[in-house]
Amino acid sequence: MRKSIFGASIRTMGIAVGIGLLGILIGKFIISNLNTEWTIPDGVTDKSAFLTVGTMHTLSYIGGLIGVIFGVIYQLRLKKASS
Repeated sequence: MRKSIFGASIRTMGIAVGIGLLGILIGKFIISNLNTEWTIPDGVTDKSAFLTVGTMHTLSYIGGLIGVIFGVIYQLRLKKASS
């Protein structure tokens, strides 16, 4: 049981962090360079950094969801292998 929970947790966190890091790259090199009218609060002094962090934040949630799916698959495979 501990091996299953630990393995699923590590996979979930790893995927969430990995996709979050991908979000930093996408935000820095793609999103912040787009020439669109973003709705950005008035007090923001660094628009590029704001968009980069926003992209990382959004993609980390997506990574968490994908990680949970992979974690569940991992647990189901362990259960099937032990039966």
